[in-house]
Amino acid sequence: MVHITRGDFIWIESNKAISDPNVYCNAIGGRVISIEGGSINVLDDNGNEQSLSPERRIRLMHPSSVNGVDDMIQLGDLHDAGILRNLMMRYKEKVIYTYTGSILIAINPYKALPLYKAEQIRRYRAQKIGDQVPHIFAIADNAYENMMLNGRDQCIVISGESGSGKTESTKLNLQFLAAVSGQHSWIEQQILEANPIMEGGFQLHNFHC
Repeated sequence: MVHITRGDFIWIESNKAISDPNVYCNAIGGRVISIEGGSINVLDDNGNEQSLSPERRIRLMHPSSVNGVDDMIQLGDLHDAGILRNLMMRYKEKVIYTYTGSILIAINPYKALPLYKAEQIRRYRAQKIGDQVPHIFAIADNAYENMMLNGRDQCIVISGESGSGKTESTKLNLQFLAAVSGQHSWIEQQILEANPIMEGGFQLHNFHC
């Protein structure tokens, strides 16, 4: 039996998933606002109030899931609902980058953010992944440092659905590499010449998907 008190954060299992094992629905997070006569009143992550009966399946939320973490390997609730809630909580705070180990997850904000200026380039230069808050420049710097240290070509894999920001992420990686390599004008020219090919390639890939 789960011991719940006012103010606790919990996971609420979907009724559809409980009644039909063939239906897959993620649990939703919520905060307990009151307990009355055995019923638990909750404000869920969608902003809706729910009154849960004693029979409703719930679980306590791990403290790491309440406010979110920079690296999802640190999540105590490492399941689909925990991952999605972590990304949602960070996105609400206008934080679009999150690590899963050395993998960077980016959520397209569909607007310009002041995250890619010279100050950020200096901040992420020669830093290990995790030393600073998650950022695409950390991925580019990691590839650059490994290339210079080991003398071997590096590869950054960028994947996602149509409109997820793959082309923009590619440009940002190249922007960082151009700045730290000291060959800004030459690399900028290569980017301009390659951009139509990149755009066409991504559109073709998305079409076949």
